[in-house]
Amino acid sequence: MVSLDIVTALMEKCIQLRKVLRDRRLAHNGISSDPPLYEIRDNIVSGNINPKDYWKIVEFEVLDEKMKLREEMRYHRRASLTQVVYFGSLYHEHYDLWSERGERDYNKRRMIELTVEMGETLGWGFYHWAFAEDFFGRIAQFESKRAKMGGEAKSSKRNEEKTLLKCLVKSQLEHHPQRKKGWSNMYDTAEIIGKKIEEIAEEQNFPISKKGDDLQHEVIILIDENKDVASIYKNNSRSRGG
Repeated sequence: MVSLDIVTALMEKCIQLRKVLRDRRLAHNGISSDPPLYEIRDNIVSGNINPKDYWKIVEFEVLDEKMKLREEMRYHRRASLTQVVYFGSLYHEHYDLWSERGERDYNKRRMIELTVEMGETLGWGFYHWAFAEDFFGRIAQFESKRAKMGGEAKSSKRNEEKTLLKCLVKSQLEHHPQRKKGWSNMYDTAEIIGKKIEEIAEEQNFPISKKGDDLQHEVIILIDENKDVASIYKNNSRSRGG
């Protein structure tokens, strides 16, 4: 008779598989929608699902195609969960035969068949789980890359705005009508130039997002901290000391 130690070890592996599937589902943040186990069980009993339909190797040419990552991950998770449910039905049949403690050849033969099938079922369950994990990793990588690209785009836009603002400030320091009188002090200069740049940005649809006091504050920082801007300001101020 088939050793119960083998069946017990298989059951422990099934519990482990069910746990890792559940833990990963909790980490999916809504990108996975697993069917409930009772629904899978009912579909197996009614014949709508044949667990062995999932007993096939994924062809390499399929893996090389451009796929919808979430759809593929969900497929393999469903396949793995189906094996978990099917394993349970095989285990219960095996237990029922064992509990009869009959010595009929049918019982022995069937129990051996069930044990082998439980092992195969678990093998395919872990196979599809591994694929689901792979696709989960690809999704995470894709999301990370997209977030990075978005961050780089925002950074590029900020740099573009800073460069444009710097050019506009330098131009106004050199060519604004007030320059003929000489710039009186940094704060009055920032107020005058800030208002003018705001007008220009609106007229020309320039990507200058800051307005009012915030824009004037940026002008002050440029005059105070940027060497090129500070040099132009000093050369056009009433007092070369600013």
